[in-house]
Amino acid sequence: MSGWNAYVDTQLVATGAVCQAGIFGKADMQCYANAGDFQLRGYNTAVTGDDGVERDTAINEAADMLGFVTSGTKAATGWRMNGTKYVVLRELEGPVLYLKRTKGSACFACTNTLVIVGVFDDEACKEHHPSSTAGALACNKAVEDLAEYLRSAGY
Repeated sequence: MSGWNAYVDTQLVATGAVCQAGIFGKADMQCYANAGDFQLRGYNTAVTGDDGVERDTAINEAADMLGFVTSGTKAATGWRMNGTKYVVLRELEGPVLYLKRTKGSACFACTNTLVIVGVFDDEACKEHHPSSTAGALACNKAVEDLAEYLRSAGY
């Protein structure tokens, strides 16, 4: 993972708008680099269905992400990464996803061979970005800029 960690550290975390990040292989969601203990996890959690009934549901974040990048399928129970549930705010070509959670946000961007994720946390990043809107925008820009750079480098 060491070569890819430099990208995570200098292009994402160093901005002050990204407190957790990861670079994953697009073909299998293998983690190439991460920061802030960012992982794609597998676990069970209670999920309330459309009928209002809560059921124990198996979550496989890597499989959900892989399903999205290979076929555009979004997880039915919301987008989950690193054990946290997100809501998709916007989807752009690339694909790029802007995600929202309580007290934070995330950006997800794909290149030809990689998936790059950056997470903005209102509390953890407030020293550099006291406004959550400005912080989220800075996080999105850092992730998208790195994705564009790596895409242009053949990744």
